[in-house]
Amino acid sequence: MIPYASNKKHSCFILITLIMMFFLYSDISFAESNEVPKDNDKSAEHYFDAGFVYETLGMYKEAIEAFKQAIGLKPDYANAHNYLGVSYLDLGMYKEAIEAFKQAIKLKPDFANAHYNLGIAYGDDLGMYKEAIEAFKQAIKLKPDFANTHYKLGIAYHKSGIPKEAIEAFKQAIKLKPGYADTHYKLGAVYGDLGMDKEAIEAFKQAIRLNPSYANTHHTLGAVYGDLVGMGKEAIEAFKQAIRLKPGYANAHYNLGIAYHKSGMHKEAIEAFKETIRLKPDYANAHYKLGVLYVISKDTDSAFEEYKILKELDSDRANKLFNLIYK
Repeated sequence: MIPYASNKKHSCFILITLIMMFFLYSDISFAESNEVPKDNDKSAEHYFDAGFVYETLGMYKEAIEAFKQAIGLKPDYANAHNYLGVSYLDLGMYKEAIEAFKQAIKLKPDFANAHYNLGIAYGDDLGMYKEAIEAFKQAIKLKPDFANTHYKLGIAYHKSGIPKEAIEAFKQAIKLKPGYADTHYKLGAVYGDLGMDKEAIEAFKQAIRLNPSYANTHHTLGAVYGDLVGMGKEAIEAFKQAIRLKPGYANAHYNLGIAYHKSGMHKEAIEAFKETIRLKPDYANAHYKLGVLYVISKDTDSAFEEYKILKELDSDRANKLFNLIYK
């Protein structure tokens, strides 16, 4: 086992040392790949170990070659096929990854990790969520206590527009691993899509308790508050917290402006929209909202400047603003 390294350079040094030891003390080499060693199984293990180290170092092409060598020596080596698929995934070679995972499963049908990895390839990488769902469900049958599979299954259900099953999958993931903030966040997102605002707020709050530094959770919580009557203050605070954590978060500044506007705080809203535009000059909605606020503030010249900018970004919104200015 590689000991915990306090920094990446030290970790890489250890891993590189392991590779060097592999070639120093092993009686095989990539250059001698045409020679069949006497003990194929042992030699295959050597290549697999080298491939694992290469994969850990992010040397994916070298990892692929090592895993292929292991498979050449031991064609029924299911874990080598599985890790070959992982390295293919890391290089974006999805078709090859799927074939490798399928081969691992063919050799070892009860290989839960290979089913899980197949689901990742289908879902995360190719958007083939129906196939991903089936792969994750099979992985869960084989290994029901692996929280991350339930989590990934929930994402696949959500992406497929099957919210009830997504909620159940996320709840099961939370039951198995309560401290994983992103599962609570994803659960909140599904609740939000269903208009279950109370449940969404509780899920987002729990995600924040577990990971207070994730700006997107504060932002999404603010969006839920913003849709509720009488929760403007809470929405403003959530958006401000998202901005404290991520000052360049243009959408958070924009939604803060919306919340200020709804609360009748027009001066603050103007500043929020200005900051949004500073961060993202082509943000048409922010120009439009800023122009509307200038109209409300009877600053026609500034409103007209926003109209001129909008003409280049969004002609429909530009016309709407023009009609407001000169109604």
